[in-house]
Amino acid sequence: MLKLRFIRLSVQFGAFYVAFPMLLPVFYCPYVLPWVACAGCPVYWCPSKYMRTQLVPVIAGLTLVTGRGFCGWLCPYGSIQDLFNGVSRKLSGSVDLSVKNSPNLKYAALAATLLIIAHLRGWVRLSIIDYFLPLTPAWVPLALALSLLAASFTSRLWCRLLCPLGAAMSPFNKASLLSLKLDGSKCVECSRCKSQCTVPSHRKSVDVSSADCIRCGECIQACPRNALAARIRYLK
Repeated sequence: MLKLRFIRLSVQFGAFYVAFPMLLPVFYCPYVLPWVACAGCPVYWCPSKYMRTQLVPVIAGLTLVTGRGFCGWLCPYGSIQDLFNGVSRKLSGSVDLSVKNSPNLKYAALAATLLIIAHLRGWVRLSIIDYFLPLTPAWVPLALALSLLAASFTSRLWCRLLCPLGAAMSPFNKASLLSLKLDGSKCVECSRCKSQCTVPSHRKSVDVSSADCIRCGECIQACPRNALAARIRYLK
């Protein structure tokens, strides 16, 4: 099962190499919210301006097939969080701080993001957004830096609590073609799967049907009794 981890790390590295330019606008985007007004952006050389339209259908297709598999295997920011968390745990020898997942907070972040996008594009006008929205784009790299600092102490805190893209993908975990299956007859509730889960819940074992699951596969290779496996949902 170590092959699975090697494959995932290889895919993450390759995806990071390809998609890293999509993260660069946080440092120079002239708008208070990057990736929203790319079509009319005066920064003509920005990679996001040209990559965004190609990535959207790819991410949508992957979501239908794998649910939040994009988060666990391909998201460049998720990979950076894994790196920070892994290095922190290696250096300190400590375990992650326990933080309870909050779907409501994540969906609230998604709703707020959609309202801000609609406001900035002129589809709706909400004066309260102008009041609360920062006046400078500098808030974006600061927010990302803080979330990376948080990821050093608890795994993927941004993904679990605030990521609007992850929130939009979460409902598809219930119907995606690929899913995880737990064989209850083999499970002895040793909690090894939970100890390796990148988005752990407060249950004794991982919740394979959870909307928070990012399909990383760490639980599969951690299980000593092969009680967990990936499967095609609609095949008998």
